[in-house]
Parts: sequence; structure tokens; C-alpha cells
Amino acid sequence: MKLDSKLINLRKKNRFSQMETAKRLNVSQSAYFKWEKGSSKPNTKNLQKIAVFYNIDISILLDNSRKILFLDEEIDVENNTAPVIYTQISKNFIETLLQNQANITRVLEMYLRLFEKLNK
Repeated sequence: MKLDSKLINLRKKNRFSQMETAKRLNVSQSAYFKWEKGSSKPNTKNLQKIAVFYNIDISILLDNSRKILFLDEEIDVENNTAPVIYTQISKNFIETLLQNQANITRVLEMYLRLFEKLNK
């Protein structure tokens, strides 16, 4: 995955806007936009800032292998066949869905108990 795609994925995964990310990295918004667009690249100092900001090893930013980030897991699309990739993505998606379903169920149960207490 190219650096520009990695920056976009990291930013979106952490739910930051481009403006907010640029501000936190202490760079101009236009410089950060160019990094995500791929029309320029951050220098070594800024790569270090990005790695610290996202709490990742700088080698992740420099690695140009064909990997995709899906639900916090890197999947190597260069060395895997389509069925293997599909299986990995499906497994991660189902696990995340089940975790969220359990959380939603707990919240609804809490609201129900609260509602029952308030109506007594």
C-alpha cells in the first residue's frame, strides 16, 4: 500500500479530519492534503511525527508492499489469493459485527432496566 493510502486509512480509522490531523502534526493543511493526494511526501521529521501521532512504527509508513488495512488488521494482498483475502476479511467483519451486537444488546438491556425502574 502506498504512503498516501496509508495516511488516509490511518486518519479515517482514527476519525480525524484532514484539518485536525494537519494541526496536530503542526503542518499546513495544504501540505498534509498533498501527502494524502500523493503529490508530495512528508520529510523524515514529519514521518516521525506521523508515526508518533498514530503510535505506529515508522517502518509501517515506509513499507510499500501491497497490504490493506481492514478492521485494524493488515492483509497482504500480494501474497494471498482472492479466496484467502475474502476469508480473512469476512472473518474480521463477522467478529467485529458480533462484538458490536453484544455491546448494543448490553446497552439496550441497561436502558430497559432503567426504564423499568423509572416507571415503578
